[in-house]
Amino acid sequence: MKRRQPRPVSPLEFYGLAGIVIVVAISFLICHRYSWDPLEAWLITVNIVAFLFFGYDKMLAWSGRRRIPEKVLLGFALVGGSPGILVGILLFWHKIRKNLFLRALGAIMVLQCFVASIWYFMIR
Repeated sequence: MKRRQPRPVSPLEFYGLAGIVIVVAISFLICHRYSWDPLEAWLITVNIVAFLFFGYDKMLAWSGRRRIPEKVLLGFALVGGSPGILVGILLFWHKIRKNLFLRALGAIMVLQCFVASIWYFMIR
């Protein structure tokens, strides 16, 4: 009987899952250890992790290794990490020639500003 080889894990699955686990675990620990508001803990954590992933992607680009997919980085931005991504762009000077990435990040930031203004004026 022939043994079936396991399917290799794609970078999208690996980095996406790792990012989610890291952000959720650290946010949970901050909420329970320091009694922070869950939204504040989430936003601080997701921005720090997004910034670190962006820097790690730049390091991978320098060494010529397999990179973090842009979908993962934009996913971080979508769930609240757009300031961390923006600081990463400015500090690491990374992805500045990727017009599609920058447009998608800009659209995400406009959407987040719209949602935040609705939350601030209507719900709060």
